[in-house]
Amino acid sequence: MKCRVRNYSIITYIAIFLTLVAPEPILAQGDGGDYQTARHILAARCSFCHTALPQEDGLNATSQPPAGVTFDTAADIRKFAPRILLLAVKSRLMPPDNATHMSNEERALLGKWIEAGARTP
Repeated sequence: MKCRVRNYSIITYIAIFLTLVAPEPILAQGDGGDYQTARHILAARCSFCHTALPQEDGLNATSQPPAGVTFDTAADIRKFAPRILLLAVKSRLMPPDNATHMSNEERALLGKWIEAGARTP
């Protein structure tokens, strides 16, 4: 079953609210090409579906994240960095239909971090 941001769970309402009140790119305090920035972007734009237990309507505790990709830990994020680069940065296929409004600046910052070696703490 696909995880869709259009569903009406509490997490979806929170995501929509945060997108409306903070439409600017979500940036950390570093220079932009760092893990903290990447983690904040992924948490805001990708983690609704890409978590061990997606919480969208129509999914339950036995549901799996799309393609088994999770961003719950630093190790997860580093492991899937090549996929993030391909699908979110280069091809812009993720998030689907840009449902969470990932900005071009956020995509560029993710790419900068990954191309610098995707270092994590």
